[in-house]
Amino acid sequence: MNLNALAIGLGLESTEYEAEQFPGLIYRPSGADSVVLLFTSGRVVITGSPDLDTTEETSAALQEEVTDLLAVDYPADQETSTRRSSTVKRKQIDWMLI
Repeated sequence: MNLNALAIGLGLESTEYEAEQFPGLIYRPSGADSVVLLFTSGRVVITGSPDLDTTEETSAALQEEVTDLLAVDYPADQETSTRRSSTVKRKQIDWMLI
């Protein structure tokens, strides 16, 4: 998972990513008490939630947002004039509730 691109997609004002200091992207979703750690392996840790319901809501919102950000739209191939359909890049993302 490209954490640099993900940091830009999630918004630089709510993310921190310094690969030299820490191997994960730190994401603080607006309006949530949770802090999300995303790693290049696809592992995700959600911490700081006051209860399990909040954690599950944060997880669901993040899954939707990350899936949208990983969507890839291939442009028309100019040489053959064919259009490849939009595909969603699927990467295994492990969700761990702690």
